[in-house]
Amino acid sequence: MLKRSLIFISFLVITGCSKPSPEQPSKQTYAKADLVTLEPASSYQIPRAYIGRISTNQFTPLSFEYNGTLDSLLVDNGDHVKKGDTLALLNTQLTKIKLAELNAQLAQNSAQVVLNKSNLKRINKLKEDNYASAQTYDELVAEQAILEANKQQLSANINALAYQLNRSQLIAPFDGVISNRQLAQGANVRAGAPVLQIIKQNDQEVKVGISSELASTLKPGQPVDVQISNQLHQGTILRIGKQINASNRTVNLRVALSSNVNAYNDQIAKVIINQTISKPGYWVPMSALTDGVRGQWNLLIATPKSQQYQLELVAVKVEFTTQTRAFITGFDSDSTLYVAQGVHKFVPNQVVEKHTSLLAENQS
Repeated sequence: MLKRSLIFISFLVITGCSKPSPEQPSKQTYAKADLVTLEPASSYQIPRAYIGRISTNQFTPLSFEYNGTLDSLLVDNGDHVKKGDTLALLNTQLTKIKLAELNAQLAQNSAQVVLNKSNLKRINKLKEDNYASAQTYDELVAEQAILEANKQQLSANINALAYQLNRSQLIAPFDGVISNRQLAQGANVRAGAPVLQIIKQNDQEVKVGISSELASTLKPGQPVDVQISNQLHQGTILRIGKQINASNRTVNLRVALSSNVNAYNDQIAKVIINQTISKPGYWVPMSALTDGVRGQWNLLIATPKSQQYQLELVAVKVEFTTQTRAFITGFDSDSTLYVAQGVHKFVPNQVVEKHTSLLAENQS
């Protein structure tokens, strides 16, 4: 027992003689913020969508030049045809009968011409020997002229019937698609009445009305986007009208579509044109903005303070937004840093250290 008491007293003496160690000063730490430099921009673009209709330059009704009965119809709606294909035929039986009759008359005329030449030859010889009168000779010469005129008339009538036979078949004038069949086989066809309608392939364009202010900024050949049935296609400005429509005060714009666009005539389409707004401002990510009072938007900017930065909340005006970025105005700044993301973690007047994340690198 005495031994344990001595050991305890010795420990107290040693502890009381040792000097206390001084406290180590703690290093102050600061939150890290993704700071990015504001880069000025002189303008921004707004995509404007204008509703128009798809049309084709070659939307042709096909008809026969002569009356007749539709003997054969070789195509139907939706059929693709090539230039020179036969599409429909008229009944040509009566025309062929008339043509045969005229050919027979022409053969008769040829026989009469041969006879006339023989008679002229004989009369001419008899006249030299004073065995034929001059009147008989004159009559044969006149008959020869009449036969020649009849021959020309018969030839013209034959050519007319041949032309009618040729026009009794409907021929495709270009490569295209049959869009409408208006008659059926066996129907009586009037001259000039549409039988089929054909649309030329790969010759489509969009016609749309735009404001005169926007039209003055465009030029032919300029590429634009065209949205058809939720699909985006490339288009090219073909023509810009010079006449303002009196009913809607717009200028007609024609946009040519690429040849691989599969669209229908008179289908609705959207022409998307980027309108440039000349106004100085800054592009920032949406993650850098916070909503303020009365619909205002705020931005946290960073002011250098020794080795760190002090945050300040400034009100900005949002002019235009995309899905990821916003174009802001409302203050002037040269090489100002701002918090690019995580703004909910910071408060005004807070001192932070600069940290560059992947988002900040993409924005800087």
